[in-house]
Amino acid sequence: MATLTLTHKLTMTDTDSIVEIGSLTTSNSITVTNGQIFRAENKTIADNFTADILWTTGEGGMNTFELGLIKSNVAVVMELRTDNSTAEFVLLNIPANVPVYFGAKVGGNTTESLDGAILVDGTDFDDVDRIEVQRDVADVTGDATVDLYLFN
Repeated sequence: MATLTLTHKLTMTDTDSIVEIGSLTTSNSITVTNGQIFRAENKTIADNFTADILWTTGEGGMNTFELGLIKSNVAVVMELRTDNSTAEFVLLNIPANVPVYFGAKVGGNTTESLDGAILVDGTDFDDVDRIEVQRDVADVTGDATVDLYLFN
C-alpha cells in the first residue's frame, strides 16, 4: 500500500468573479493498493494522426491501475480502451501543459449510458486495458512530448 499526496490549485478570474478550487498548502491523499508506478516519460507523439500505445495490461508489471496522470506540451487525444483491442473506448482531449488525472475504470460498452444500473451494480464498467495517444491535428506545429504515470 502507498499514499499519493496531491497539492494543486486552480484559479479562474473573469470580469465578474474569481473561482478558486484546491489549495497550495492543503494536500489531498489517495491510497493505492500495491505501491506500483508505471512511467512513460518524454514519449514523442508525431505531428500526424497516428496513435501511439503508451501502456497495455501487464506492461511494467501492472495489470491494472487505480489512478493515472498524463501531461503533454501540446494538445493530444488520449484513448482509454477496454478489452484490449475491441471497440470499447473513451476519448479524452488533453490540453497543452495541463496535468490531467483519470481513473482506471470506464464504461465498458459504448452503447451504455448512466441508466441507474451502472451505478448500482457496476456491471457496465471495465478496467482500462490499453492507453493510446495521438495528436488531434496534423498542423505542422511539431511533435508532442507526453508523460504518462499510472499508480496502483
